[in-house]
Amino acid sequence: MYIEKFNSAKEIKECAKYYIDLLGLQNWKILFLLTDDMRNDSWSGQCTYNFVNREAEIRIEKTHRDDFFKNPQELTLIHELLHCKIVMPENETFENTIMYNMAHQLIEDMAKAIFNARYNLTDKDYYYEE
Repeated sequence: MYIEKFNSAKEIKECAKYYIDLLGLQNWKILFLLTDDMRNDSWSGQCTYNFVNREAEIRIEKTHRDDFFKNPQELTLIHELLHCKIVMPENETFENTIMYNMAHQLIEDMAKAIFNARYNLTDKDYYYEE
């Protein structure tokens, strides 16, 4: 079964091995952190990357929140790894804001598709019932 909450950075790294191979990120150097030191209070994960050097730091929020959506941290990990494959626009022009939101939604959709396929789930399997 999938990982709802990570207990250590080592556990994140072990889980990531499968997705690193799946996404073709074997030639990347990736540091995994379990932390509450996030740049944005609403983020449950964060990826800082350097495409030229193929390096990334992935942070997963230590204090797992239960929002409206049940968001397994393994799904967050997949999402953050996908950031190593898709460049996000950085400067905040109107056009880049649109492109950022579109790319981010694509990353989220791809992460869910990978996660759901691996465990034979649908989105309904990890949403809370009303």
